Amino acid sequence: MPVTLTEVLPASRTSPNRAMTWTPATVGIGTLTVTDTRTHVRYGVCELPLGKGFSGRAVKLTKGDGEAYCVRVGERAGDHHCDCAGFSYGRGKACKHIAALAALVENGWLDELETVSDRAAEVEAKDSYYAARGL
Repeated sequence: MPVTLTEVLPASRTSPNRAMTWTPATVGIGTLTVTDTRTHVRYGVCELPLGKGFSGRAVKLTKGDGEAYCVRVGERAGDHHCDCAGFSYGRGKACKHIAALAALVENGWLDELETVSDRAAEVEAKDSYYAARGL
């Protein structure tokens, strides 16, 4: 049975009751569910590599209907970014996706995921190993 972790998220003006649940799955994948006053949304999570000069974490959140958001949290609030409309309309204020990712990072729950580039490097190394042996 998979482990499910729950965290209360900071309240917002429009959503005083917010929470998230995190279920880590296989390497590089997990399920995040964000619940607020009006919605209950489940996302597939995949950690993304970061560019040079940025210290923080980034993930791609994908809903069941295929809609996806790239979310980034850094050490400072000014480094946070999300592709969702709530972040854009909120003029850079943290949306529920940023709050959830920040909680994942602060609790250390994301540490078990490898980035997409780490996984690609692992697959490439195994392919090279087998190719060199004619397998």
